Amino acid sequence: MREHWAPASAEELEQFETDALSGFVLARASAGLADGTICGDVGHLDQIRTWFGRPLWDMEPADADAYFGKVLRGSPSGTRLARSQAPSTYFMFLELRHKIELHRMTGRVIECPIDEMNKPRGAKDAQLRIPPSEPEVGALFADWDSELATCRKFAPYRQELHRLEAVVTGRPASERGMRARPG
Repeated sequence: MREHWAPASAEELEQFETDALSGFVLARASAGLADGTICGDVGHLDQIRTWFGRPLWDMEPADADAYFGKVLRGSPSGTRLARSQAPSTYFMFLELRHKIELHRMTGRVIECPIDEMNKPRGAKDAQLRIPPSEPEVGALFADWDSELATCRKFAPYRQELHRLEAVVTGRPASERGMRARPG
């Protein structure tokens, strides 16, 4: 590991690029993505890398503008969207796992070239998770409670269910009129 910024050799950068892509594949696999999805992402990254001719971390927004605005201009919107999502996810990985190391090797601060100005239309935030509403949480726990009432072997766990509901909602179950009943 380098202590201070010093330009890395071409061989070091090439090895690091290979290792970073391998790490990206492993991270995506450990997140539970299907092999086909991972292969699709890697294929998109390879196509962009081939066009660009340099490591993707060297891309600037102007390069992404040229690629998506000229090279892929006539491509279907789904292709442009998938092709833009792959580097967005890859750059997120690089920023989370290799930001400091890349800065030490290249002197550059890593930043995704796909920004709000050149993001293809229809782009969605794949990381977005909307938590369930309070009524939805209440309905979930009420359904579990009624099912547990009819299952003899789970009756002792009903009190634990009410404790869990209180943790999730931030209120004691008794506030909702749901007190633990004897099993």
